[in-house]
Amino acid sequence: MQRILFPLALACAVLTWSTRPAAALEADQFTVPPQPLRDIGAEFDAMVAQKIQAVLDTANNSIRWELDRMKAATTDSRREMHQNRIAGLLSPDTIAQRVYEALGRGTPECQAELWIKRDEFRGKWVAWRPAFAESMFAEAAKLKPLLAIALTATVQMHGIYFGTDKIGHLFQQGYEYYAVYRKARRDGQSRDEAWREAVKLGISQEEGVYGHWWVGIYSNADMAGNALGLLFYLNLFEPIELAGVEHPPILVIVDRQWRFNPDAGDAWLHPFFTEHLNEARNPSRYLPPMREMIAEATRLRASAYLEFFQTDLPSETRLTRELSTLYGIDYGHSGFDEITTLADLFPEGLPDLVQDDRRSPQ
Repeated sequence: MQRILFPLALACAVLTWSTRPAAALEADQFTVPPQPLRDIGAEFDAMVAQKIQAVLDTANNSIRWELDRMKAATTDSRREMHQNRIAGLLSPDTIAQRVYEALGRGTPECQAELWIKRDEFRGKWVAWRPAFAESMFAEAAKLKPLLAIALTATVQMHGIYFGTDKIGHLFQQGYEYYAVYRKARRDGQSRDEAWREAVKLGISQEEGVYGHWWVGIYSNADMAGNALGLLFYLNLFEPIELAGVEHPPILVIVDRQWRFNPDAGDAWLHPFFTEHLNEARNPSRYLPPMREMIAEATRLRASAYLEFFQTDLPSETRLTRELSTLYGIDYGHSGFDEITTLADLFPEGLPDLVQDDRRSPQ
């Protein structure tokens, strides 16, 4: 009977997939690629900078047009109208929304995610997605069929391996957080209170339609991506501190024109790509009995994973604990009571015979 029910459930899932939330995509960093991926961080940085520059150019052209019209206006009401339009174009919220539209808009994948699929990257070993039957979610899909079509590719940027869905969390869900944060600030809440309001949104999404409901997963890496996205949108216009380092605003206004801030340097996007985005190093909470299936899949892949990342169990255990906060900031991590880490699976160390030889490039 199971042979009939699973394909039927999968077919129903496919029919509804076009309307699913973009954030329901999942990544598998435990099924490692056969060889290291080429780091595409520099190309991605250049693309993001180009998109933001286009946003600024459009806004600046409109500001100049409004200034000319304001100078030529013959009535106070016309001058006031143009002044209000200029003020709107100089508003951080206006620019943030336009940056979101350029990078974060789209379902199921946002514009910045789709950039990975451009033709010039094919055949250059920059993205890895195992055949689903070889992924860590293969057995769990019997319980949550949407997993079979939710698997995204893994990429490497600035030395960090993560699923391309995290780009969506950075630019799309990060903007959702930003909107909540800004509203809370306008309502008189403190920065800490506004941050908590934004994180509440992410928790409700992961415990609901974006996580548990669709795929049975509360992704801590997704939650971290959302928080890093909020910091990115804030850092467009104001300094932020991350990992003990203060980062100046990415954008500034000079003579009523938007500019990239020279004080931000060329690496202003790098702080938002951290090991928090790696689903293996920052593991998710899975609903039972799916949890047991994922634990077994993780056990089979542990040796290959540790070898690929040139690490060991004690190091991974320490890192996983560190990643439960964003350098001390609460981003809505699930806690460790209901997640399975490598340390839980191998309390006495990793046996030499635990390995997975099913990997093959796709």
